[in-house]
Amino acid sequence: MFLDATQVSYRFLELEPRVFCEQWDWSCFLDLVNGTTDYRLVDDSLHSVVLDLRWCAIQILVVVFKASDMGNASFGLGADDAFTCLLRWKEFCTDTSLEKASLYLQTEEGNSNIDLTSLADTLLDWSEVTTGKEYNIGCNICPFVLTATMRKSHEVALMAVSQRWPVLLYGPVGAGKTALINELAQNRGNRVLFIHMDEQMDGRTLVGSYVCTEKPGEFKWAPGSLTQAIVKGFWIVFEDIDKAPTDVQSILLPLLEGSSSFSIGHAEAVEVADGFRLFATVTTSKHDFSHALEGRLTYSGLWRKVMLGEPNREDMVNIVNGCYPSLDTISSKLIGR
Repeated sequence: MFLDATQVSYRFLELEPRVFCEQWDWSCFLDLVNGTTDYRLVDDSLHSVVLDLRWCAIQILVVVFKASDMGNASFGLGADDAFTCLLRWKEFCTDTSLEKASLYLQTEEGNSNIDLTSLADTLLDWSEVTTGKEYNIGCNICPFVLTATMRKSHEVALMAVSQRWPVLLYGPVGAGKTALINELAQNRGNRVLFIHMDEQMDGRTLVGSYVCTEKPGEFKWAPGSLTQAIVKGFWIVFEDIDKAPTDVQSILLPLLEGSSSFSIGHAEAVEVADGFRLFATVTTSKHDFSHALEGRLTYSGLWRKVMLGEPNREDMVNIVNGCYPSLDTISSKLIGR
């Protein structure tokens, strides 16, 4: 039980360190490290468990205290033991991800018994890199938990999707913007692409361009990620869209206005598939929502805006219980007051 709780805590901390460093009280893990200093004296049957417990607790403290990679040695954990624990941790993360992902994928016959090797290949096939920008198919690894704070936002977003409106979700880090989009897409059976925007984003990455072939002087059209999503009916999410250059945001104008076609240049256009939906996210501060979008986003008025607030303590407890029911008896103690 202690090892499960520690591994889960470290997993949450890895996913959102800025959120959970502030939300949870991590002092108990310092006591845990101090209480396992004699791990070498433990019986062989429990040695690996105690060693993993100590390693996980040390990694938690390294993240919370923003220590260097020398944290293992500082707490008296040898390099060989630390490496062995790291390998077991990687295996644990892989097994957990595949097991939970399999809950959301069904075979054509509706059989939920999926070969994990095939599942891993499928997930990897949907991870691509285009001109330096990574985008991937969204997948909820942890079950979606509809908290009281998110309930109204979920209703507004659901209505906007039904009306084919472009949806802009904004709120602080950890509010659940990505999780909400994944949940909506999963319920409707749609695939979703996430694209991280920044100042270096090039419009050709989204629309596409002509590229050289192996034959000298010959070019072929290579559609960008946005064009592929439009044609195939995927949902597409531009994360941190306010960080993208103005000309890149302008590419989305026809889609924001509800056009049934999308120009790819040279007097050519593609039809917008019925299943296509357009989303964007903006990260705001925890305390400023009213003016968070002013001056940060081109064509702000064309988006259907959905605000997501920061989850409170009750929400966090419900999320932990939803993802890990076995921790129901101690989940409230994991969340700081």
